[in-house]
Amino acid sequence: MEFREIFKTVLIVLVCLAVGGFGGSYLYKKTAESAVESPAELAAAELQQEKQQLSAQIKQLAQQVDQLKQSQGEKERRILELQRQADDSKGQFDRQSELLKKAEADYRQRYCALVRKQAVGEKYETLSTLDHLVYQDVVLTRVDDSFVYFTHGKGAAKVSFEQLSDEWKQRFDYQPAPAVSGTASQAVAGHAD
Repeated sequence: MEFREIFKTVLIVLVCLAVGGFGGSYLYKKTAESAVESPAELAAAELQQEKQQLSAQIKQLAQQVDQLKQSQGEKERRILELQRQADDSKGQFDRQSELLKKAEADYRQRYCALVRKQAVGEKYETLSTLDHLVYQDVVLTRVDDSFVYFTHGKGAAKVSFEQLSDEWKQRFDYQPAPAVSGTASQAVAGHAD
């Protein structure tokens, strides 16, 4: 059929529906006799078929959206779980790190005490300082955090680690005191006079 005939038939069907009653059904029957299937029926069938296809596509898209939402939810849960595990691991690492630092400090303290205790009684022909003082016939009597105490050929003395070579500093694990601010160091220096 041509477009004009289809349009004409659709127009007649619409008029029949609008008029209703016996007259409308008569016109419809008259039109239906001229064609096996009216264009309106064809159009309605096509629309119904398109509607079913669209409905199926919508259903399929809805399922895909649900799957994506579920997948996204699973991913978000997994991310949260991994973040929690990372936080737990970091906490464990921090605790172990603190324990190791304490253990190292304790070991260093015990080691220093042992080395310093064992050094008492050691004898040296000479002991030279960085400011070029030289002591003869040296016997160590005590070592603490800041000084080495000893007797020598002309008496007894104590020398600050700052006046000794790096070898002495390393051997007794000398750790210089943190720098004091200008005002505090002046107060200490003034107080010592």
